[in-house]
Amino acid sequence: MLTEDDKKRIREEEVYRQEVRRELEAEKPGPSGGQRLWEVFNKPLVLWFLSTILVGFISWMYASREAQNKELSQRTEAIRKLDREIRNRVGGSLKYLDKPQQGHQPLPPYDVFDGVLLSLDKNNGEYAASLYPEYKDKGFQALVTDLKGLVGDDEQADLEKALATYDELKNSRAESSGTNTNRPKPNATEESKASAQAIDKAKRLIREGIMIPRWKDSRG
Repeated sequence: MLTEDDKKRIREEEVYRQEVRRELEAEKPGPSGGQRLWEVFNKPLVLWFLSTILVGFISWMYASREAQNKELSQRTEAIRKLDREIRNRVGGSLKYLDKPQQGHQPLPPYDVFDGVLLSLDKNNGEYAASLYPEYKDKGFQALVTDLKGLVGDDEQADLEKALATYDELKNSRAESSGTNTNRPKPNATEESKASAQAIDKAKRLIREGIMIPRWKDSRG
């Protein structure tokens, strides 16, 4: 059986060991910043949270990139089709103007400009027809306006020029509309001269104002 002195000695030894342990713990270097950070991120809840955010972010980035690529592809295809459609109609208008020079009866000036406008608007079936069903009910101005909404600022001026030239063709048609009724009937020489002048003017307007570079090359 332990005496009181033995118990006292044991208690003192235990107190001493605890003090030594505390001193040793105090002298031990603490975890570094990296170790503490790792301990935080290595917790299951934190790992789950971070993985959820990371996966979600990657998924969002992928979906966003896919949407951008799809939009770009659709816009590029729409531009290509509009250019082909317009180029085809411009070619049809020039084809129409070449016909009167092949031994046919000279066209009155009004018919010259009217035929050109009909070809540009796809209403002159002999010389112009829509390449794409979605454009069959659209005139030249509507097609160019659609194209203006798809191309960059650096291409707007040419398209504005084409629209202005189309208006000039309409004005020329209007100016010549009274030649058949308000004036004495011209003789054959005068008819031929007036027709040739109208054809030359229409060709010049088309080639200088409507046949812009994007519709001259072989794009599409």
